Amino acid sequence: MHSGWRILWTQESTKLIIWFVVQHKSVSRFAKLIDDAKNRSERQQLPQNFVSELIDDEELAAQKADARQGILLDPSGNVPLKLYEVSYESLDDIQNKADWNPQMHLTNEEKEVVEAKGTILLLG
Repeated sequence: MHSGWRILWTQESTKLIIWFVVQHKSVSRFAKLIDDAKNRSERQQLPQNFVSELIDDEELAAQKADARQGILLDPSGNVPLKLYEVSYESLDDIQNKADWNPQMHLTNEEKEVVEAKGTILLLG
């Protein structure tokens, strides 16, 4: 007997995050992984007043805090979740092209690093 498939997703602000497509019998196990990842993501957040104390410039501190809010952790480890942006208009491309690759979603902080001119050294 085959079990049905389920899409496990959450809504983050105005976007849908599709975490897994799993067999029905595995929903509980994967839902727990998602919950654990979301809890770990929330624990990593520093309070705004703590960030402000570390960084003198209040505007910069607010930008850094906002950038951290958008980071979700991968359910299988303590690394940022790789997010891809897929629009409704690209659904036909997904169905028809075996070599279709989604566009990687980058946070503002990641975009600054990718688009910076010159050599970049990232630590951590």
